[in-house]
This record gives sequence, structure tokens and C-alpha cells, in this order.
Amino acid sequence: MSELVRGPARTSRWRDLLGDALAALIVLSGGGLLGIFGSPAGPPIYGGGMPPTMPGQPGMLHVADVALAAQLTFIAIFALAAGLMFLRRLAPALVFAFCAALFSFAVVFGLPAMGPGIALVIASYAFASRARRRTVFIATLGVVVVLLLLGFASTGWQAIEPRVLQIAAAAAIAAALGDSARSRREYLVAVEERAERAEQEREAEARRQVAEERLRIARDLHDTVAHQISVINLHAGVVTSHLGEHPERAQQALATIREAAREALSEIGELLHYLRDSEHHTGEAARAVAQPPQLGLEALPTLFGRVRDAGLQLHVTLPDDLAGVPASVSSVAYRVVQEGLTNAQKHGDGSVILCITFDSAAESALRIHLRNPVAVSAAGAESGSGFGLIGLRERVAVLRGTVEARREGGDFVLDVMLPLPLASQEAA
Repeated sequence: MSELVRGPARTSRWRDLLGDALAALIVLSGGGLLGIFGSPAGPPIYGGGMPPTMPGQPGMLHVADVALAAQLTFIAIFALAAGLMFLRRLAPALVFAFCAALFSFAVVFGLPAMGPGIALVIASYAFASRARRRTVFIATLGVVVVLLLLGFASTGWQAIEPRVLQIAAAAAIAAALGDSARSRREYLVAVEERAERAEQEREAEARRQVAEERLRIARDLHDTVAHQISVINLHAGVVTSHLGEHPERAQQALATIREAAREALSEIGELLHYLRDSEHHTGEAARAVAQPPQLGLEALPTLFGRVRDAGLQLHVTLPDDLAGVPASVSSVAYRVVQEGLTNAQKHGDGSVILCITFDSAAESALRIHLRNPVAVSAAGAESGSGFGLIGLRERVAVLRGTVEARREGGDFVLDVMLPLPLASQEAA
């Protein structure tokens, strides 16, 4: 019983009950008609016919009693075989064994056996459709061999009783069909499970990619806000110090503040637009939505002009062929430079040295070097929340690059290495 396999879980109780009632009706109708109008499956094996009359008892009365007992036994076997059809789903192996025993009992005692025979065929299918193949094969083979022996014995070992042979063959065929149904059901269940698992993996991957994209957008938002707020803060100081003596300088600083605020609001609004749109989509649609435009190395001149307008002295060394840098590396490099310049504006003394070069070994990497003196007022102060450098390290780690931030005397130094993909990888 431990080797039994569960049947399909999706079949309703009412459908099962209707199927069991139909099976019992088939046993009652088929077995009843063949039992009434047919004949037993061969002569009785046990007893060799009617027992002799008892002393002091009329012979005809004794024959009538024996006939009545045989009729009651037939009805009991017949009713029991039909009733077992309601248990074939709950205990298929036990019902199969009982039906085989009832049919064998009817053959041995010469009773009409077609009712138990039909029940045995139905039980064979139910048993094979719910048990493992090896168990079904051994059990069915044993029952068929026993039935064939009984079929030979019922004819005095001269030939096999054809009705017993028919039931044995039908039981074997029903077992084969039941095993085929079980195999197909298990195959369909496995296919559904694989499809559901693949769908769950796709959804999990889509959610992971959307989460990563949102994290990247959050980093962009931080970089944008930090840079523009730094510009606004510097020019606010200029306005405060020059408002009375140099009003035209204060006006220029206010114009720069307005421009920085406008750009910050524009970039924040654009990033929030992508975030909100991705909330209403899933899967591929969400990944397609959450793709805001990325600034790259081509936007460095605008960035340099903005920080120079803010009063930062910038000394830049750039290679000539930055246009050939892949977009993924270019966007990260831009954010690295932006973060470095923002930190220099907040904590430096007003000057920065920026050097971007290609690695001398076959130009396999892009190196970014920023150096700025630390202001005396910021040398012993807290350098900030540190989220900028954390986000910068996360960006560079995606490209398998390295970040080194250190103090050298009174200078703050930022060294970043970004590997460049090979030409074969870009083509792929």
C-alpha cells in the first residue's frame, strides 16, 4: 500500500461519486443479465456437483435448499462486487484483491461469475492507474496465472474455460490501459510543474531586474541631487557675500542657482516618471519602461562648464578617443566624475585635478584619477553620509572594476579602474 500513487487531485468528489456509481451499475446490469440468462463459468471445482441427500430428508427438498443457498451466495457475491466499486479510488489495491478473490470463489464453486469478473476488470484499471508499474505488473501477473489455473481445473485439466480466459485477458488489458493513463497523467503533471516553475523563474528574474534598475535610478537620483544642491549651495554663498558690493555678481550667481534648480527638478521628474511607469507593468514591459536615458562621457563638457561656473578650478586631461568607449562603461565613468567633482565642491578648497586615461596594456581599461586639496574647515569634519561613494562602488562593481578612495597628505584622491570589453564581446 505504501507504493500507491495519488490519483488526480483536480477531480471533484461528485464526479468521482458519479463514476463509482456508473461502475457499480455496469457490474449490476452486465453481471446480472449474464448471471440470469447465462451459465456458470464451468462446473464447480470443489465438491464435484450437488452433495448427496441427508438421511431422513426428502431429496427434492434438499436440492431446493442447496439451490437457494447457491442463489443467496451468488447475490451476496454480486452485491459485494458492485459495492466494491465505490472503494476502488480509496483502496485500489485492496479492491483489486477482493474482486480477484470473489471471481475465483465463483469459479471454484461453480457460481455465475460474470458480475465479479466485470468488477475485476474495472478494479484492474483503477489499481493500475494509481499504483506503480512494478507493483501492478507483479499483482496482475499473479492474478492472471491463478485464473488460468482455475480455468484449466474447471474443465478437468482438459482445456481452459473460455469465460475465465476472457476475464483474465480483459483484466490484463485493463491493467495495461490503466498504467498508460497513469503515465500520461504523471507526464502532464510534470509538464505543468515545469511550466509553472519556468513562469515563476521568469517572473522572479523580471522582478530582480526591475529592482536592480530601480536601484540604479536611485543612484542616479542621488548623484543628480547631490551635484545640483552642491552648485546651489556654493552660489548661495556667492550671493550672500556679493549682494551688497557686487550686485551684478550676485545676479549671475542667482541665475546659476535658478538654472541648477531647474535642471535638478527636470532630472528628478524624469527619473520619477520612469519609476511610476514601471509600477504599472510587469515582466518584459517593466524592464522596457524602466530605462531612462543615460548620460555618458559625451556630457562631460557640460558638466565641466557647470562646475567652473560654480567657481571650481578644474584641470582636465582627457584622451582623444573617448567616443569609442562602450555605453555601459561611459555612463558609469560619467557618474564617477560627477561624484568626484561634487565631493570636491563640498569638501575641497576650490581646485580639482582630473585625469582620464586608457590602460597602457592594450587599452583594456579606462582609468579615472581625481585629486583635490581638502579644505581646512572640512579636514577634521565628517565627510558626509558616504552614500555617494557607496553608490559609486556599486556602479563600478557591476563592471568588475575597482575603486580606491584615500587621503594623501592634504589631498583627497579617487582612483577608479573600469574594464573595457573586448571587441569580440561587443560583437556578441
